[in-house]
Amino acid sequence: MSEYLPELGRFSEDGRSYTIHSSHTPHGWTQFLYNNQYLVSLDVGGRGMSSYRRPGGLWTRLIFEGRMPRRIYLRDQEDGTIFYMPGSEGCEFTIGAALAQYKARFDGLEVTMSVSVPGDFLGEAWRVSVRNTGERPRKLLLTGFFPLTPTGYPTNFGYTGSIYIEYHEELGGVFFDNHDPDRPDPLYNAYMIQDAPVQSFDTSSATFIGKGSIDEPDGRVLDHVGVVEWIRAVWIM
Repeated sequence: MSEYLPELGRFSEDGRSYTIHSSHTPHGWTQFLYNNQYLVSLDVGGRGMSSYRRPGGLWTRLIFEGRMPRRIYLRDQEDGTIFYMPGSEGCEFTIGAALAQYKARFDGLEVTMSVSVPGDFLGEAWRVSVRNTGERPRKLLLTGFFPLTPTGYPTNFGYTGSIYIEYHEELGGVFFDNHDPDRPDPLYNAYMIQDAPVQSFDTSSATFIGKGSIDEPDGRVLDHVGVVEWIRAVWIM
């Protein structure tokens, strides 16, 4: 492994973490975060699985390995510039015991995204910080993106219409209730919840990407939100 270190990353001075600063790593560089009920895997690009364990011991995946990545997008509401991570040029990925953190600098902004699986929490937790290191004030929109499979299994039968989705303002969360007629799951209802106000959300990645790509979405979802003075959240599942 030492032959890769100078080109791909570096250890911290205390040796307890390793920071990857290249997006081109050898196969298998994956970080695992877990507790007794939940397991998450992450690579340098934000891809990986997210799974929970049922009472009988069976693991069910809510994010499937190899699909689209977890990401955050920042849009400058004055000039329309969009920045994303992980996966962007210059984004660093730091791993250690129970640690997975992405960090990047872009146009006077320092952006950090940490992913963890705390204690007995049945899910993965994101902590996102954006710091303005430039001299001018900024108007920014923060958007989260993740490839959730709310049924917990892939289906080719068009049963996505049986997933009931509701936004609960008092909880700041979007809840998914599975009513698949063939495979209902009363044990788990997937949800997204956060401590900042949800201004809008969408469950269609195609709507978000539009005629663009995952790296350059055409911004239709971002456009309808409007200009905001502070960072707000728009989640794309």
